[in-house]
Amino acid sequence: MTERALATAWVAHLRAGGTTPWGDFGSGSPGGPPGEWPPGDGATGGRTSGEWPTGEWPTGPAGLPAAGQLELVRRLNAARPTGAGPLPGPLVDRVLATSAPGRGLPDRALVGVGDGTRFGPPPADPTAVPAAELVRLAAGVLAEVAAGACPEMDADVHADPDSVPDVGPGSGPGSGPGSGPGTDPVPGRRPVPWRRDHRLAGDPHLARVTGSALEVAGHRRGLRPPVVLVLGDDLSRVLADVWRWRVTSRGVTPTWDWWVRHWAARDQLPPRADLTAIADRWAARVGPGRVHLLVGPDPLADAGRLLGHRGPLAPSGLSSRADRADSADRAYSADQADQGLSAAAVELVRQLNRVLRVLVPPARHQQVLGRVTATWLAAETGPPPALPDEVREWVRARAERMRSQIAAARYPVHGDPDALLPRAVDDPGGPAGPGGPGGPAGGPAGGGSMDEAVLDVALRTLLSAKEAGR
Repeated sequence: MTERALATAWVAHLRAGGTTPWGDFGSGSPGGPPGEWPPGDGATGGRTSGEWPTGEWPTGPAGLPAAGQLELVRRLNAARPTGAGPLPGPLVDRVLATSAPGRGLPDRALVGVGDGTRFGPPPADPTAVPAAELVRLAAGVLAEVAAGACPEMDADVHADPDSVPDVGPGSGPGSGPGSGPGTDPVPGRRPVPWRRDHRLAGDPHLARVTGSALEVAGHRRGLRPPVVLVLGDDLSRVLADVWRWRVTSRGVTPTWDWWVRHWAARDQLPPRADLTAIADRWAARVGPGRVHLLVGPDPLADAGRLLGHRGPLAPSGLSSRADRADSADRAYSADQADQGLSAAAVELVRQLNRVLRVLVPPARHQQVLGRVTATWLAAETGPPPALPDEVREWVRARAERMRSQIAAARYPVHGDPDALLPRAVDDPGGPAGPGGPGGPAGGPAGGGSMDEAVLDVALRTLLSAKEAGR
């Protein structure tokens, strides 16, 4: 059997759900004398090469797909649950037809088949394609699928909140597009005239969790002037939450390390993380007596008490920052895309943003993040990324300064202001550190490759999108 026939059979093996690597497909190596290929996962069924469909492919020599595309299909097959059938033909076709977007290595031919070409990059063994290149390819596929899965909507997407940082994302009932004081997101419910309205500001994750808990508990908004709750915690966590939120709901593309170093070099906090500045702005609008700072990882008890809510909020509490109220049926808001994602999941969204910002207009980009990717990645929770070592002292100094500013401002403070200080990396409540969840600078658990962790998330996401019929 010729190497081209063997390669054609391997492509069909992958399309049928096989997971055998190219180098193991056959009794010899791809460059040696081909023999009878193994049935693999039962996918080949002992057929001869003449029974395999050939197909037409957009890349690679002799009508064969490129090595990276073939390896991504093989990895998808290997990631399927036990007993699952082969991947849908349209999904395989989409993967094989997609060229990896952005900067990176070019598509490379299958080694042993395209070795004779004099031009272009050298052929590659699919298993040698770097995980980062497979992530880039998967991001291109996911971006196209996500853009096609998002229904057209007339949504008034917010302006960038870094210019208006005190109107927070996920700020609970009435925080979505077109809402404001005196509105209620639950159809048929009217605000209570004698109850105060409220605003949630500060840490995007805590604001979203608190707003969700209030909504799920049936808290109704009021028509009286609002009370403002400024939410904060360990400053390193607040910074990570702001970055995660900007990536997952605003579609920005800076990496975590670059972003936090950028603010450290300017010796400034991003507007969403500067709690005293947020409190000062709100105090100028509603009066200092109506601005409360809630400091700590669990603001729900204080929030419920200050807003006059009867009964507990989210009995499960916030023992883990990944815990959140289940509110999948809420009205759409682009701000609700931050789901407490793991560092690897946020990195995947960041790579998706690089494609979506070219593929769709900005307003639709945010709709895709809020309506599609947030649903796909809802289960990919985990700790935020850890701080780079060189900015740890800067973050501690800024946290100490903020603690002093809060004490001098004399706002009502609920919780311990010392909670603003960064916790040790081995503290279960602190950010992920080397060797722990999140790994160095937010890498995967156990300090493994971040690229491999992101690829694992991408594979699960592609499979879940397939299972959902997208």
